Amino acid sequence: MPKQLLEIKDFKGVNNQIDSSDAPPNIASYSENVDFYSEYGTLEGRIQDELLDIPNLADTEDVNFIGIIGREQRTADIVYMNPTSTSSIYILPTVGYGGTGPVSGSDRIAIALGSNTGQNLTGLSTSGNWSNTTTVAKGNSLHFNDMDSNITPTWMGYLSYGQYWVNNEPDDTDLTDGAVPTKTPSNLYLSKDRCDPIYTSVTIATADSGSASQGIINGYKYFYKYSFTYDGYQESWLSAGQNVGTSKYSAGNTNKVNVNITLDTVEDIPKRVSHINIYRAYAPAGGDEPTTPYRFLKQKAFADSDWGADGTTQVTIEDNGITTSSYEAITGINEVVEDTYINYSVSTEGNDFHFVGAGTHNTAGDVKNYIFRSKPFKYSVFDWSVDFLILPETPTALKFFNGRLYAFSESKIYRIEPNNFYIEDTFEGAGASHQKSVLTTEQGMFHFDNNHVYFNNGTNPIIISKPIEFPNFNSVLGDASTVESAYSLNYIFSSAENYGTDNYLIYNPKNNSIMISFYYNSTPLAWVYSIDMKSWYLWKTPATSSSPATTVKGSFIVDGRCYLCTVGAGGIYSVSTNIDKNTQVADRTDFTWISNKITFGNNSQQKSLLKVDSDKSTNVTISAIPINNYAITEYDIDDSDFTDISSLSLPTKMYSTQIKITGTGAGRLSTVSLNYRTLRGTPT
Repeated sequence: MPKQLLEIKDFKGVNNQIDSSDAPPNIASYSENVDFYSEYGTLEGRIQDELLDIPNLADTEDVNFIGIIGREQRTADIVYMNPTSTSSIYILPTVGYGGTGPVSGSDRIAIALGSNTGQNLTGLSTSGNWSNTTTVAKGNSLHFNDMDSNITPTWMGYLSYGQYWVNNEPDDTDLTDGAVPTKTPSNLYLSKDRCDPIYTSVTIATADSGSASQGIINGYKYFYKYSFTYDGYQESWLSAGQNVGTSKYSAGNTNKVNVNITLDTVEDIPKRVSHINIYRAYAPAGGDEPTTPYRFLKQKAFADSDWGADGTTQVTIEDNGITTSSYEAITGINEVVEDTYINYSVSTEGNDFHFVGAGTHNTAGDVKNYIFRSKPFKYSVFDWSVDFLILPETPTALKFFNGRLYAFSESKIYRIEPNNFYIEDTFEGAGASHQKSVLTTEQGMFHFDNNHVYFNNGTNPIIISKPIEFPNFNSVLGDASTVESAYSLNYIFSSAENYGTDNYLIYNPKNNSIMISFYYNSTPLAWVYSIDMKSWYLWKTPATSSSPATTVKGSFIVDGRCYLCTVGAGGIYSVSTNIDKNTQVADRTDFTWISNKITFGNNSQQKSLLKVDSDKSTNVTISAIPINNYAITEYDIDDSDFTDISSLSLPTKMYSTQIKITGTGAGRLSTVSLNYRTLRGTPT
């Protein structure tokens, strides 16, 4: 038979679902630390990650990522919890990519938990450590809660963005009327995420003003309640204050009524509160209960100069008998509804609603199968009596995608119309393990359950993880090696050593890929799926020259770069960005690439391997296994029978072969050519 040439190029990742006899020669049976985003299909190691520089602090700080609190000028402020120091939540301001690499622009800021009554967080530090949080961002604030325990959710934000409690700049410079203080770390604030009127902090008292009114009627009984406005736009439920008796007024004439508002314990009022709103109802016959709705009378900002001498304690409002809209018309919530917040475990946002689920409520009780929807634009306010949807089971994750809300259980997906709030469709057999096992990209939605990883276009979940599941291990037959079996998704998702469901789904826009993080044998790893190449690659990640034994506990994207937050060895790492800023030469990891069984078009005839050529660099090694038994399916990736081609005795007879390529540092190659001749005859 004549000589023939098989050229292997455009090296791809793992796809063990293709039969070895049919697999293209550039499909891998194993691929470790290969850069699938390299130029012209070149085979080389992935670009190393970079450790973020934290000023005046060890860069290996443990980071349980919570969220991003603000983005400005290609940077963001990162909120996190250190699991070894649960007494504070920390802020890394202006994290971004500078001239020398990833860096935080200023020192870390600590916000103590439970140390300030005014923050309304007493005792919270012992209720949850936020190692796994579900977080939603709204403007320059975060709404988040611990996924593992239904505690009261938490709000964090800048008081300078919509909260008008303060009337000076942080440096005590006077503000002009209507101005907002500059956003600075000193204006950061942490509180429970509930719009509470704090009834123990307010007293309403009434008295005859002595001057004639336009609408007060003799013999009527008037009832007054108030609400707090949080953040300048979110209103609490109604309260009569701590002394209900003094908030009522029996009219003995038609004079105006003085409504005196006293703030009894100012320090207990969260600094998110910007205004107090006074509402009034009445009973025409002078009864003890109002017969009309509570209607809006007047609003007072806490920055208003009408307050008492100290600027914060007392103000008087005149009731002239004229009111406007009812509380329900203004807020969309019935005036008798209280506790307008949910203790939730999963959350997402979309269409300017905040959706939460798997929670509890002070009045409604155990509502773990419910999804609640906030009032539009008001992520802290939930009318739990109306805005809910009951699922057949407890949701494990919520995600908004393509105009629809998706609720996941462990084995089902519910597609929900978010405005009218009903289930449009149910998908059986696919689900999500937890809130952080779902992410959305411009290409579609990705999620994983205990069985598979899925690509979801909103109507059809498609399994994409079969190439790395390795469900049938048989090392005797050579189906898969012990190395491959340890890295299989089946093992990762079921092994306590790999943290069970504590795996994170991460998107990297730099190379348009998703990553599933896991930890094995003191090594942080990730299965990386290239959305463009539609193939899988095993990466050590984070990957640096020091090879830290650290566990990924979250990720974020700033200025188009993906950052990994880790605990153990700790630190924040910018993924695949370690490139010399002057020479543009990347620091790369060592890599390994092993082909499937190469049969040269058929598996039943012997071939003679004559020569192996390549354009490899000096720090790349090519090895091969001449397989001289056509019944063998494939060899283990860690099999010792691989022989360096420089030591291989050629020509050699074989039915098929496997190629192993390893490289260090800047090692690379683009093509491997196998010269062979098919021999006549049939196997004996």
